[in-house]
Amino acid sequence: MRVLGALLAIATLSLASEVSHFPLVSVAEAQSFNCRYAKTADEVLICQSPGLAALDEQMSSLYFRLKTRLYGSALAQLESTNSYWLSRRMSCGRNAYCIEQNYNAWIADLASF
Repeated sequence: MRVLGALLAIATLSLASEVSHFPLVSVAEAQSFNCRYAKTADEVLICQSPGLAALDEQMSSLYFRLKTRLYGSALAQLESTNSYWLSRRMSCGRNAYCIEQNYNAWIADLASF
């Protein structure tokens, strides 16, 4: 599932203080969506943070690997659960810790699916 967006935002001082444990870079290529089109706060933060981008790549790899192996009701459950997880991640806004915790929980769920 790809998340669409429009533009990368410029990191502000408040954003930098919220993600001080993640170094900011101008562009990070997250695997589950194209950072050139990131517009939501969580997408922008993921693209600016190598640590969050790495979690996105790990999650995406697990998710798409599972998606190619499942079918029927199991595939529908995976996609439904992913949609729910995505809404939880988006609700984190610019809170890097919240995003990180959501990625770690979803990665653990995917690994045991």
